[in-house]
Amino acid sequence: MTSEQIIRRSDILNTQVITRDNGKRLGIISQVWVDIDQREVVALGLRDSLISISGIPRYMYLNNISQIGDVILVMITKMSLKILKLNLSAI
Repeated sequence: MTSEQIIRRSDILNTQVITRDNGKRLGIISQVWVDIDQREVVALGLRDSLISISGIPRYMYLNNISQIGDVILVMITKMSLKILKLNLSAI
């Protein structure tokens, strides 16, 4: 996203995340990760579906988001997704 937007946490939770280039569904927003020192959201946690409890935790940095609406469109590559899966301790 190029400009700042103010969106309530409740409005973004359970929103689908879809890749912009091929329309692949990456998951649903389940968590909002905040840097308390900077007082800003830095990442979003994803899960596979609304009813899934377990699974591989995935995280997406905010700079991957290109558009927010009824769904969240992201510009993400396979390498970025692998890094997000492995980088759990960085958040």
